[in-house]
Amino acid sequence: MDLVIVGSGPAGLSAAIFAARAGMSFIVLEKMTPGGKLVWIEKIENYPGFPGGISGPELAEKFYLQASQLNVNFVFQGVDKIEKKDDLFMIFSGNNIYEAKYIIVASGSIPKKLDVKGEEEFLGKGVSYCAICDAPFFKNKKVFVIGEGRHVLSEIKLLKKFSSVTWLVRQGSTIKDMEGVDVVKGSPVEICGKEKVESIIVDTGSGTKEFQTDGVFIFAGFKPSFEFLPGEVLVDSAGYIKTDSNLESSVRGLYACGDIRSGSLKQIIAATFDGAFAVNQVRKHL
Repeated sequence: MDLVIVGSGPAGLSAAIFAARAGMSFIVLEKMTPGGKLVWIEKIENYPGFPGGISGPELAEKFYLQASQLNVNFVFQGVDKIEKKDDLFMIFSGNNIYEAKYIIVASGSIPKKLDVKGEEEFLGKGVSYCAICDAPFFKNKKVFVIGEGRHVLSEIKLLKKFSSVTWLVRQGSTIKDMEGVDVVKGSPVEICGKEKVESIIVDTGSGTKEFQTDGVFIFAGFKPSFEFLPGEVLVDSAGYIKTDSNLESSVRGLYACGDIRSGSLKQIIAATFDGAFAVNQVRKHL
C-alpha cells in the first residue's frame, strides 16, 4: 500500500482525511480511541468554527465521523515495531505485518507514570490519568490528585463536581488554595488496596502516613509515544522526533506530525495542519 498512518489524534485523522481524498491506498493504526488527547479535554475554545467552544470528545467524534464517511480503514491495534527493508516499510502489529511505501507517525504523547508501587496494579481499578474519562465513576467518593501546573487545576475543577478531592503536592510547593480541596504536601510511596484502590501512603517529610481514598488521579505530564520506531530515527533532547521543513524524519519516507514532532506547537490546529501537510509531501513522491 502507499501509506500507513500511526495514530488517530487530530494529526492522524487530518492525514487520513487528506489521504482518502487523494485516493491513496492506506490504513490507520490506532491502539486506543480515535481523537487522541482530545477525549480528555473538557472544553476547547481556540479551535476555529466553534465560537461557543466544543468539548474534546465531541470534536474527536466529528473528526472520526468525517474520516469514516470517506471510508477510511481504521485498524484498532497498536504497532509493535517498524522496520525499513529496501524501499518498503514493514509494520508489525500483533499477528499482522503490513507493507507500505511511506509512514506518517502521528502517535502523539502518553501520560507519564510515577512508577510508584501499586500504580500499574490498580490502573483502571482506581488509578486514572484522565479526569474527563473517569470522574463520573467516582461520584460521591474520595479521590487523590497528584500533579502540579495549570492543567491540573482544570482537572481538579472537573473532579470537584463529582468527588471529595485531596491534592497531593511536593514539599515546598507554593499553590493557591482551592475552595473545597484539601492539600497534602509530600510524595507518594504506594497505592494500596485489594481488588481496587483503597488508600495511598504518602511520605510527608516527617514520616509516612496512609490516607483512605477510592481513586488516584495522576497528572505528571506527557511523553512522546514512539517506542516502535527504528533506532535510526533522530530525536531531540526531550525525546521528540526531529524533522526537516517537509516533516520528514532522518529515515527517508517516514514523516512525523502533531505532538510527536520536535518543535510542534502542540495545539489542535497545528496538528491538523501537520497531518494535511505530511500527506501532501507523500503525494508528491507517489
